[in-house]
Amino acid sequence: MSIQRRDFLKGLTSIAAIASLPLNASASKKANVEQHWLSVAPYLQNPGADEMTIMWQTSSASFSRVEYGLTQDLGQVAHSFINGQKQANNTLNSIRITELTPGQSYFYRCVSKEIISYEPYEVKFGTEHFTELKSFRCLDPNASDDFSVIFFNDLHDNLKLTQDLTRNNPAKDFSFSVFNGDCFNDPMGEEAVLDSLCVYNESVDAANIPPLYIRGNHEIRGAYARNLPQHFANPGNSLYYSFTHAGVRFVVLDTGEDKPDDNEGYSGLNHFEPFIIEQAAWLKEEIASNQFKEARFRVLIHHIPLYGNDKTYSGDYNIGKTHWGEMLKDAAVDLAISGHTHTHKIHKVGDEGNPYPVVIGGGRRDSSGTLTSLAFTQEQIQIKMYGSKGQILRQYNIMERS
Repeated sequence: MSIQRRDFLKGLTSIAAIASLPLNASASKKANVEQHWLSVAPYLQNPGADEMTIMWQTSSASFSRVEYGLTQDLGQVAHSFINGQKQANNTLNSIRITELTPGQSYFYRCVSKEIISYEPYEVKFGTEHFTELKSFRCLDPNASDDFSVIFFNDLHDNLKLTQDLTRNNPAKDFSFSVFNGDCFNDPMGEEAVLDSLCVYNESVDAANIPPLYIRGNHEIRGAYARNLPQHFANPGNSLYYSFTHAGVRFVVLDTGEDKPDDNEGYSGLNHFEPFIIEQAAWLKEEIASNQFKEARFRVLIHHIPLYGNDKTYSGDYNIGKTHWGEMLKDAAVDLAISGHTHTHKIHKVGDEGNPYPVVIGGGRRDSSGTLTSLAFTQEQIQIKMYGSKGQILRQYNIMERS
């Protein structure tokens, strides 16, 4: 474990001692909130109207569960099951809680019991560890509330920039956050990924507010790239998906690499064009769905912009635009938000031949990094792009279609 992540988890212990929520009497007696047993503290994933996934990683093999409920007394338990067995003897945990109520808030905590030995007919357990209580709120597709979402992109493991963006910006009240690609820079191994993941999660309070992690082209590169998705949970375990919250339809797409599959830098290991075509078939069905057509606003989320892309490295290559662009022209999209270029821009309709507004976040440097806030009201989307010192760099409003 790196010094940085060790210090971060040590800080969680101090926070827990000062600010942990009260437990019921029986739980208080056995509560152990020391964090040395955690490699990654709990973080929410794959938010739904009646579901939520909780992930965390222990430092040694364990048997884990989530305790949850409507009050701090909890009272319900969730496990992860694999082919008739409860998941056990693992370190990376992903437990899905189902049959929840849209818009309802729940309390939860994670519990992991160390496994000392695992024999065919006997498993010996060690210490049972408990996290402090956390809470989450389910999405609600039919809600009429105003809400906001914050976006990061192209952080490239610049953890100081991440902390500055969240510490210095006024966009504090949000329903979920989005890390829109190239936040993990060419991942070579688990250690570096966990270092960044801990800081990203802590910066957006991921134990209480779910973050979405979108793949960019730099998450595709590096020896650990194919292992990276195991640290996240998405609908259907897919990198492209859609969901609705408070009448707003969000459509997440994976734009793959920024150069052709046969580029020599990829060593013959990429096969993205069929993957982009696969998404095109899905996207056609999504655009035709009632959830998309009846939404108050429709927002595309993908790393490489289809319009306004920097051609320095890619030339005219934009495989997403090639296979998705035509069908999106008449799809009543209200906004697309991307990154990749490292230059923050807001392209109004027609600026780059774009049939809908396009927001592109900034880059990896302290001077160019951005946090973008989308605030959704009943009448408009209010876009504000902040710099690392909290200054507003760009802003733009999109009115609801008549």
